Amino acid sequence: MQQETLTVASSEPAAGAEPEPPHPAVECQNLVRRFGSVTALSGVSFAIRKGEFFSLLGPSGCGKTTLLRVLAGLDRPDAGWVRLDGVEMTRTPPHRRPVNTVFQSYALFPHLNVWDNVAFGLRMKGVAAGDVEERVRSALRLVQIEGLEHRRPAQLSGGQQQRVALARALVNEPLVLLLDEPLGALDLQLRRQLQTELRQLQRRLGLTFLHVTHDQEEALALSDRVAVMRAGRIEQLGTPRELYEQPRNRFVARFLGQCNLIEGECLPQSAFDWRVDTPWGLLEVRPPGARTGRMETIETPPRVSCRNRVTLAIRPERIQLLPAGPLRQPLPNQVVARIQDRVYTGAAVEYRVVLPDQSTLTVSLPNDASPAAACQPGQRVICRLPPEALIPLDD
Repeated sequence: MQQETLTVASSEPAAGAEPEPPHPAVECQNLVRRFGSVTALSGVSFAIRKGEFFSLLGPSGCGKTTLLRVLAGLDRPDAGWVRLDGVEMTRTPPHRRPVNTVFQSYALFPHLNVWDNVAFGLRMKGVAAGDVEERVRSALRLVQIEGLEHRRPAQLSGGQQQRVALARALVNEPLVLLLDEPLGALDLQLRRQLQTELRQLQRRLGLTFLHVTHDQEEALALSDRVAVMRAGRIEQLGTPRELYEQPRNRFVARFLGQCNLIEGECLPQSAFDWRVDTPWGLLEVRPPGARTGRMETIETPPRVSCRNRVTLAIRPERIQLLPAGPLRQPLPNQVVARIQDRVYTGAAVEYRVVLPDQSTLTVSLPNDASPAAACQPGQRVICRLPPEALIPLDD
């Protein structure tokens, strides 16, 4: 059986007719879900394009699993609506929705072998025996567990069980595959291996994947777009690069990797040329889009209007360490500092440096033979903060 049997066919437009714009695979509007006095979802709205790998990212309790359950039909919202491929599905029961879910716990039937676990959904739908056999073999081949058909879940490793759960979901040819932290129970090495395989599988099939995770690196590595959630709301939605390089607020900046925050007073010269007065002196800032003379188009752009007080963010790897010369008045975007601590992390060396006002910065440098990577605690250095690396935040 060819892999096309596991993709969802699209209808062709009539001859001579203008093709209609495709419906989003998933569309939500103003979803609200309350559990007593706790609001798990507070007006959530977003859309997922067909064939997209989309991730919901956030800490425990932010509402991402509740949102997944609402989309799967396992829970109903108190307000708002859900559409799948343009069809209203808010009150449709789970078995009538074109979605399948892969859970972190795998949820395999312990008394059934691999073959019967994968075939279970097809048999419940009354699919002909010949078609069941063909589709199950194709699904097992896709997830690379051929030869394990007669084993039961207890006889499989965690990675093999996860592949069975994937095959069981894919064999039903869903419009959208829902993944609820599917790799969370695996060790680091196996998790990274399956991340690669999961992304390759999604690209081969062209299916829409909605992935829930609290692992920032996993979301950035797998996704076409990511929605960062907090307290039942979407804080920011965009590509992994947009979220990492242009976080909208402190929460997104800190949740997606390490980030240094700098407080100051903004002294605008133009829309694309600021100076910010900080405890370390004047810093030149070039907001997003300044290099091209236009604002970059992102779905939830940071508000880059210069306010009286402003918070700047800068990633540790964007800070440059330079040898310290004779004591002098620091120039803009160069601050004299002293190395307080040095941590070897393998591919990088991480420094904690103390500035003149006794505040600290975290700096990360590649582990190479450059003089900066050999700096030791107690040594004086100059920290250079590139203007384009300083990110104005909303809060």
